Amino acid sequence: MAYYKNKHELRNGRIMLYQISDSINGIWQMRLNVLGLKNKDGKSKYIVESTKAKTYTNAVRIAEDEYDRIVLRLKNNELIRDWTFTEHWQNWYHRQCATGSWKKEHEDWHTGRNKLYFEPYFGSEVLNDLTFQYISGYWAWRITRWQTGVGAAIKASNASSIPAEKSLKMEMSALKKIFRDAHNNRRINYLPDVKINISLAKEKRRASFDDKEWNKLSRNLDSYANKEVVPLCWTGLRRC
Repeated sequence: MAYYKNKHELRNGRIMLYQISDSINGIWQMRLNVLGLKNKDGKSKYIVESTKAKTYTNAVRIAEDEYDRIVLRLKNNELIRDWTFTEHWQNWYHRQCATGSWKKEHEDWHTGRNKLYFEPYFGSEVLNDLTFQYISGYWAWRITRWQTGVGAAIKASNASSIPAEKSLKMEMSALKKIFRDAHNNRRINYLPDVKINISLAKEKRRASFDDKEWNKLSRNLDSYANKEVVPLCWTGLRRC
C-alpha cells in the first residue's frame, strides 16, 4: 500500500510536500491547507495535487506559487481556478469510484455516457463559462446526435437513432450530480439547471419503413397476393 514519504512542511504547516512510496517517477505531491477554504460542510478543505516536479526545489516553488494564487483568488471572491468539464468529470468520476459504492456496470454506464455524449458536447468548455443557453442546448443536440451530420456518420452500432425517454432522464440525473459537485467544490459559480427542456413526442404507431425494409416488402408482394408464401409479419418483416 502506498504511503507518504519525504514529508516536508512549509508556511507553518499550510503546505505539505511529499512523495508517494510506490511511485516510480519520484514526482512531488502537494497538500495545501488554505485559510478560509471550506468544503460544503463548513470544514477546512485540503487541495491535493501533483506539482509535476521531480526535484524538491522546483516542488517548493510550484507549491508556494499555487498557495499564493489561491489565497488571492479567495480574497477577491473568485473561483480557485478554471476547470473544464473534462477535468471536473474525470476528478468527479474517480472520486465516486474510490468510494466503492459503484458496481462495475455503474462505472461502465458513466464512462460510456461520457464518451458518447457528455465529452463531445461539454468536453473542453470551461465550467464557469457555460451559459444557461448552452447547457439547455445539450438536449436538442443529444436527441439528434445520431440522426444528422457527423453524428450519423459515426453512429455507434448499439446507439438508438431516437433516444428513449428513460435514457435521457438517467443522463439528466447524472449531469445534475456532476454539476452539483462542481458547485460544491467552487468550480462553477452557479448551480446549472439541466432539466430536459424538450417535449419528447411519444409516437405509438410504427415508424416508417426504411429503404431496406421497403425493398424486402416489395419483393414479396406478388407471392403474397398469389398466396405462394406465408404472409410476412408487419412488425419485423419476418414470417409469422
